[in-house]
Amino acid sequence: MDSFQNYPYWIAMMDSPGVNYFKAVEAFDKYWEHREKPTEDDGEGKDIFSNESKEEKENMKSIEYVYEYKRFLNWQQRNKNLVKSDGTIMTPEEVLEQWKKMNNDTPNR
Repeated sequence: MDSFQNYPYWIAMMDSPGVNYFKAVEAFDKYWEHREKPTEDDGEGKDIFSNESKEEKENMKSIEYVYEYKRFLNWQQRNKNLVKSDGTIMTPEEVLEQWKKMNNDTPNR
């Protein structure tokens, strides 16, 4: 979807309970495809208070999304193992049910 490149839909998507995980990741990837990432190689956010010129700061618009960028990467990592086949993310209740089932299926030592 071309609009994913122009607007950060992924920010709202990660906060939506019924989001399709794969669509959110696609929106994130498309948005950042041709933009400079707002973090350094070590994961730290770039310094937005440096003495760079106004022109240099205009070229670094992505810095305004440094918090959301890092939060999305955390959201993606935390939920990647909770994705169902239809792309939705398991609810806490579903996770608990699966945990209970696994514990009931495990023989006692």
